[in-house]
Amino acid sequence: MQIIEYRGIGSAACEDKLCCALGFFDGVHAGHRHLLSECVKEARKRGLKPAAFTFRAEDTVLNKSSQRLYTTAEKAEIFKELGIEVLIIADFESVRELCPENFVRDVLIGELGCRIAMSGEGFRFGKNAIGDTHLLKMLMEKSGCTGIVVPDLKIDGATVSSTKIKEALKNGDVKQANTLLGAPYFIKGRVKHGRGVGHIYGFPTLNTDLPENTVLKGGVYRSEIEIDGKRYVALTNIGTCPTFNLSEIHAETMVLNFEGDLYGEEVKISLTDFIRGERKFDTPEDLKAQIERDVKGLE
Repeated sequence: MQIIEYRGIGSAACEDKLCCALGFFDGVHAGHRHLLSECVKEARKRGLKPAAFTFRAEDTVLNKSSQRLYTTAEKAEIFKELGIEVLIIADFESVRELCPENFVRDVLIGELGCRIAMSGEGFRFGKNAIGDTHLLKMLMEKSGCTGIVVPDLKIDGATVSSTKIKEALKNGDVKQANTLLGAPYFIKGRVKHGRGVGHIYGFPTLNTDLPENTVLKGGVYRSEIEIDGKRYVALTNIGTCPTFNLSEIHAETMVLNFEGDLYGEEVKISLTDFIRGERKFDTPEDLKAQIERDVKGLE
C-alpha cells in the first residue's frame, strides 16, 4: 500500500487516478469498513485505484478525546487489510482553512487525482466544516468527476459510532465493541522483560506497554494472539497488577499451549471477551489460584 503524507499544495501529487473514501475513520469501525468496501468495489468497477483520505489519529484538534481507539499506524494496517491501495494522510493544518471548492478542485482532484469521492452521510469538510455531502457531490460533478454518498451502516437500528465503541470498551463490553467495530479490538506492543513474577508462580506472560489513557477497562480478558501464522488462545490482564503494588498500566498476556521467547517482538493481541475486573489479592498464591480458574474457563 502506498502512503502519501499530504502537507499542502505541491507537497504530494499522485500519479494514479483514485476512487477515494473520505473521513477521519477513528477506529475504522464497521460503518467505516462498509464505506471502504464499497470504495474498493467501485474502484475495481471503474478501473481506478481504491484510496482513503484521512488524518492522523493523534491529531488532537480532530480527536478531541485523549482516548483513541487506534494509532495512525494501526489504522493504516486495517486500511491495507481492507484492500485500500493508496492511503493519503493529510496534515489537518494544511487543509483546515480551505473553502470546500478549493479543497475539492485543488486538493482532491488537482493534486491527488481523485475521480470518485465517497463518504458517509455525516461527512463534513472545508473551513469551519461548512461543506456537506450534497456539496461534495455537486463540486465533484462540476469538475466532471463523481461524488457518492454511502448510507450509514446501522446495527440494531442505530448508526455505528466511535463514541459507542469507546463506551462499550470502558464498560468492559468487548463483545459489543467488537460487533460495532466489525472485527475484534486489538492492542499492539513490543514484548519487554517484566519482573519475572509470572515465571516464579507458573504463569509466564508477555508484557507490553499501554498508554496511560487507554480506553480499556482494567481487568482480565479472553484474547487471541497469532504467532508464526498460528493462532493461540490467551488470557490478557489490562491494569497495574495491584497485588504486586505496581502503578504503571500495562498488558500482561499468558498464551496457552505456547512455549517460546518473544522478547523484542511486536505482537498483536485481539480481545474477544471480558472475564473479570482487576482486583488486589491478599497473596500471590491467591492470585495464582484465580488465574488457574480463569484459564480453566477458557477450555
